[in-house]
This record gives sequence, C-alpha cells and structure tokens, in this order.
Amino acid sequence: MTAPTAASSPSAHSHEVRPPSRIFYGWWIVLASAAIFGVSLGLTVFSLGVFFQPFEREFGWTRGEVSGAMSLSFVTGGILAPFVGRLVDRFGPRITITLGALILAVGLLAFSQIGSLTALTIALVIMSAGRIATTNVTVQATLANWFVRKRGLVFALTRIGLSLGALIGVPATAALVTSVGWRAAAAINAAAIVAVIAPLAIGVLRQRPSDLGLRPYGADLPVGRSARPVTAAGATFRQAMGTRSFWAIGSAITFFFIAELSLNLHAVPFLTGRGMDYHTAAQIAGGIPACYLLGGLAVGPLTDRFSSRWLLCGAFLLDALGLAVIWVTGGTLFVWIGILLFGIGSGAILSVHATLIADLFGLTAYGAILGGISTIGTIGVLTGPTTVGVLFDATGSYDAPFALLIASAVIGGVVILLARSPASPASPARTG
Repeated sequence: MTAPTAASSPSAHSHEVRPPSRIFYGWWIVLASAAIFGVSLGLTVFSLGVFFQPFEREFGWTRGEVSGAMSLSFVTGGILAPFVGRLVDRFGPRITITLGALILAVGLLAFSQIGSLTALTIALVIMSAGRIATTNVTVQATLANWFVRKRGLVFALTRIGLSLGALIGVPATAALVTSVGWRAAAAINAAAIVAVIAPLAIGVLRQRPSDLGLRPYGADLPVGRSARPVTAAGATFRQAMGTRSFWAIGSAITFFFIAELSLNLHAVPFLTGRGMDYHTAAQIAGGIPACYLLGGLAVGPLTDRFSSRWLLCGAFLLDALGLAVIWVTGGTLFVWIGILLFGIGSGAILSVHATLIADLFGLTAYGAILGGISTIGTIGVLTGPTTVGVLFDATGSYDAPFALLIASAVIGGVVILLARSPASPASPARTG
C-alpha cells in the first residue's frame, strides 16, 4: 500500500521529505532490520555453542564454567535494555545501532584474544552491550513507529534475517573454527558485523515516518471489528511497571529464555554427545533459530484477529513438545522434527510478545517498556544455560536439563495468560 504524505505542515520530527513511492518506505526498514537482526545474532549468540569444544580442548574449562560466563554476560544486555530503549526513543535507530555494531565488534575482537575465564566474561559482556543495541529493543521500537497495522507480521518478517543469520552463521563459524582456528573465526565475524550493520543503519533506517513526510502504515484505515485500536498514545514506563500485565509478560519471557537460550547454547555439545560429528551438529544447531521464521510467519497474520495471550500460550506449549522430541531423538535425524516444533513455537513467542506489549501499553514509551521486560527476562538468561551446564557436569547427562527446560516452557505458557488486555492502550492501569 502507498502511504499518504503527511499534512502540509511538516512534523516537528521531519528531517527529510521524499516524493510518494509505490512501495511504502517502512518495508525497506523491515528488510534492513531483518539483515541487522540476522548478522548480529547469527554471528554471536547462536554461534557461541561452537566454541564449547575448542575451549574444553585448549583451556580445560567445564560446560558449567563456560555457560556461567555466557549467562553472566547476557545479564548486561538485560540491564542495559531499558536504557537502550530510551536511547532509541530519543536519538533514533541509526545512532543506536551503529554504536552497538562498533561495540559488538570490539567485544568479538577481545573474545578472540582471551586466555582466562575472567577475560572471556569481560569480552562477552562487551559483546552483550553491543548486541542489545542492534537487536530486539531497537529494531522493534523502530518498527512499532512505522506500522499501525500488521505489526505482528512485520515483527515476524524480521525473523527472516534471524533465521538466515543462524542457518548460515553457525555452520560458517564452525567451518572457520576448524579451518583457521577459533580466534581468527571470532575476528572475521567482528569485521563482518561492522561491514554489514553500520551501512544499513546509517543508509536505510529512520525513526519515524514523519522523518520522511509519511504516515504510519495503516494509520488511514478504519478500525475493524477484529482489529486493534489505532493509537500512538499509551503508558509511561512507570505506569506500565504498575500493572500485572508488565510483570506477567516479563515472567513468561524469563521462562522462555531459560528454555530457548539454553537449547541454543548447548545444542552442539548435546548432539555431539549423542554421536553426531561436529559439523553436522553445528548445521542442526543453526537450524533451530532458522525455524523461528516459520513460527513468526505463521502467527503474524493471526495477531490481528486472535488474542495474543492465547497465541502465546499455544506457542509455549509447542516449545515444550519440541523440547521433548529433541530430548528423545537427539543423535538421529529425527531430531529435526523436534527442532521444527520448537522453532515454530519460539518464533511465534518472539514475534507476538512484542505485539502484545504495543497493544497493552501503546507507543509513548514502547522502547523503554520493551527494554524493561527484557531486563526481567535476564533472570532466565542468567539461570538457564548455567544450570544446564552445572547439571550436565554433575550427572554427565542432559536428561535432567531437558526436564527443566520442558517444565519452564509449560510454566511460561500458563503465566502469559495473566497479561490481561486493557480497555484501551491509553489506560494501562486497567490491565490487571
């Protein structure tokens, strides 16, 4: 659809005015965001699992020790998420993402030079700080401004980049590790991040449609019976924190991260322990987030018609089923069935929870609220992978860890139902 131009008097936020185009510029924002998402996460978070075995061979570190360093570093991202949200609300995505890409690259270069667990943790902390500025909070806060309608679909489309980034980035990183060594592999990934993300952020991204003399996608359409209210108004960060919905979403995301991040970080050692060779395990591990695309695309159109809470509940239960299948079939190609189920569920969760936040709290402080919920989720980031590593070190098996992950997914599905829809996004105090 062609977006109408803004009124004759430019918005206070306008910096450029582009002639009307047959393609709404917001779709270019989506495409650039997908690429940024994929490069940032595909070459960092999802590729970290390929470093477990090189670290074990070179340093003798246990999986609990490495997982602990990774989990501790991710907390940095959670703590910084609300501040990043405020940064993008104030300065826009170009500055925020470009700065994040540079910090992420510095962290990877430091990662390539580590020689102790302390150095590993410091490098991962720097990477986490840069990554939070290039992914969920910044990208989703920007897209929420550009799209009134089809937010669920738009958030899902950004997962194309994430899926391709993981599908390509994980096995590519593993190939680099075996061909040039893990230190050179990390340095090469650092260069790729700057080369791709910075030009896209500077050249394509814009904070609001009014910056180009446009209106948000769907702002001119009437509200249908099943559509959500069209409004940019909403709660402040403090108002949102006073609602049960804020804490329910944050708690559910905590349980999600326990399951999702733990599986992604431990997939390679889990599968090699079941008899798979290193490169096959890396390819399968890359397929986990690659399948997120299917969940995002499947559930995206449904968010305009059905309750986000119940969609999320179903997605959590699908995650639990996928984890059970992976647990039983790990080491065989039948594991792809479980990965497909888990990927669909996780992709739906990542897409729909961002839509639910906009529906409940509006856009006034969307970036800060999304960041605050991400901060709560760091509890799962900190405890999940570390607990899985410690349980494996204690038992020599992934049986107890998988039981924990399945339980977490089920609990998350129950907790999300406590996030009640308000009468309008401008009245967040009624969400409880």
